[in-house]
Amino acid sequence: MKRMLEEAARLTWEEAGGHGRRWSVLLEEVERSVHEVSAFVLEHGRRLDDPPGAGVGGSLLYCLDMDEHGRCGVCVLLSPKDKGEESPSFVLESVYPVFNPSAALSGTIGKIECFPNGLEARLWPGFEELPYSLSFFDTHFALSAGAYETGQRYRFGIAALAYRMEPLPEEKIVIDDPEEVRHYRACELWMERFDREELDEKAALALYDSLDEKEKKRDPIVMDISRLHALLPGRVVADDAEFAGEVVEVQECFASFLGEDLWRVDIEISEEAYGGVVLPFYLTNRCFSSDWRPKRGEFVRGVAWLQGRVRYGAAEG
Repeated sequence: MKRMLEEAARLTWEEAGGHGRRWSVLLEEVERSVHEVSAFVLEHGRRLDDPPGAGVGGSLLYCLDMDEHGRCGVCVLLSPKDKGEESPSFVLESVYPVFNPSAALSGTIGKIECFPNGLEARLWPGFEELPYSLSFFDTHFALSAGAYETGQRYRFGIAALAYRMEPLPEEKIVIDDPEEVRHYRACELWMERFDREELDEKAALALYDSLDEKEKKRDPIVMDISRLHALLPGRVVADDAEFAGEVVEVQECFASFLGEDLWRVDIEISEEAYGGVVLPFYLTNRCFSSDWRPKRGEFVRGVAWLQGRVRYGAAEG
């Protein structure tokens, strides 16, 4: 199989997005605190090396758990300043928070997008459990980049750090434009006839148009977004995803992250018909703009940073 790193796309820093926004969810004084945290991780953390031999350019990745159960932590990424030297000095490349990626999803990697430093990246897998592909930041890319192969099926662990979360409004959208109704009803008919087969919009429209006039549904479409399930890539930074779904579990004081109380809110982001996928969202009180707090059974929406890693080796089956 072909190694994917050779054909990975290169992002600008604007497209990649920095970790500053992520740290602002967790820390008051980001720049000073991150500098102190990185020094602490390098002194007390452990160097990771799994899988061996698949790392990028002699880089080093250190990690330190922030609680005794390994539910959250910090990764520090270093690169050699003088490549080729027997004992090179190292440069600090990146510092980012990590969370227990308890959601397990399977699929193949469609593409890799590398950050300008070549040591960080986001992956675009096609997940078997979802009807669409998603992008997430690979927390262990510096270690595993050289091991990714085209067409190989992997098992991924996924988590999310929420920037904001709020209740879904009690709102309905009405679509009554005749051409938009035609397109919607054609796609609806295609899915009824062919279930999970890939949608062919032209073929769907032809199928709908071939129906007897009495069989065609032309009534306006009313969509109740108060019970919406969704997880969509961000428009600028793809792994900053927009989400909506039903809260299935809330743990208010799940862990302490550098003195901040960390919430964990498990949210079903796809309907039961598509597998009922549940993702863990980690957040602090900074994510709420009012006195509202999430409760089990509520529908919520927001924006979150998706992160994860491949669970080695390749998935079975």
